[in-house]
Amino acid sequence: SGQNIAYRRKAFEHVNGFQPVAQRRSGDDMYLVQSISKDFGIKFNADPASFVITQPVNTVKEFINQRTRWSSNSRSLWQTNIFFLFFLVIAFICNSVLLIGWFIKQTVFIMPLLFITKMISDGLVLFTGSARLNIPIRTKDYLIWSLAQPLYIPYVGIMGLAGQFRWKE
Repeated sequence: SGQNIAYRRKAFEHVNGFQPVAQRRSGDDMYLVQSISKDFGIKFNADPASFVITQPVNTVKEFINQRTRWSSNSRSLWQTNIFFLFFLVIAFICNSVLLIGWFIKQTVFIMPLLFITKMISDGLVLFTGSARLNIPIRTKDYLIWSLAQPLYIPYVGIMGLAGQFRWKE
């Protein structure tokens, strides 16, 4: 999200500001990050004291709408960052397989192994990042997140591409 980005005026003007995405309902912050990074590079300030804290959404419905709004930007990522688009497609496919595989008789036996493999690989990335940024993550929260992902990621991916979301209320 755009809560922690900063950029120089020269870079903003170089990519014509928000003009190229003025018709979009969402994603101007990600457009800036992706576009500016092409010509100017980007740096990440890992100092937790520099982080901007924003209010989280309050309900599951708001959470799903927020994630759907965010995923709606994926259709234009091929223009700005094909690698990030590839990552999103892989995440969508993995979570879709984890959801659908439980209902297919021929694949149900391998689903626990796939789920555990995904949990371990996601956990390595998430817990490494949280340690580096000094942001603790409770194991219980991680387990809930791991169980929820295969349920909501395929849904928000499809709904985002279909434009089925409302702007912040």
